[in-house]
Amino acid sequence: TASYSRPNFEDIVPSQEIELNAREGSIGNPELAPVSAINLDLMVEHYFGTVGIISGGVFHKQLNDFIYTQRFDSTINDVNVVLNQSQNGESASLTGVELAYQQNFTFLPGIWRGLGIYANYTYTNSEASILNREEGSGTENIRLPGQAAHVGNLSLSYDYKKLNLRISSNFNGSYLAELGDDASEDVFVKERLQLDLSAAYRF
Repeated sequence: TASYSRPNFEDIVPSQEIELNAREGSIGNPELAPVSAINLDLMVEHYFGTVGIISGGVFHKQLNDFIYTQRFDSTINDVNVVLNQSQNGESASLTGVELAYQQNFTFLPGIWRGLGIYANYTYTNSEASILNREEGSGTENIRLPGQAAHVGNLSLSYDYKKLNLRISSNFNGSYLAELGDDASEDVFVKERLQLDLSAAYRF
């Protein structure tokens, strides 16, 4: 497939918002170009008769003019501030593998038939190029901003008669969030694991 994605409207508005007390702000970029991509996907799926699916696949994406957030220092009214602005990169590639499994164990006897499981995992390897920040010419290779290498979900459920129980976990690996004036000022978001538990009973 070929895809085309316009920038967020607030990113292309020719305006600026500065908070001098917080010493930070954001600037619009009306020159921001849309992102275009060529996507190759190969997926295999198998559906179970007992309400479930197992699937796997590989994918590759080639992007042009990808959008990222740039952080840079500036001085406004003699106050040093850090400004954010959305900018276009040169090109980027993304290759990955995804696996998923979902099953309701309705074939089990008695109260065990209420058990269910849902799991998925995605691994991606990304590379992107931007204008060299230190030399001012040529290109610089980075990880694709906003793209974590490892992402996964695991959910166990129990739904039988009037009782519903569910515990879910979500894992998101670290990723590059914002680019600074040089590589030492890049901002990364740390990996995280989130757990959610819910319970309900219908009277």
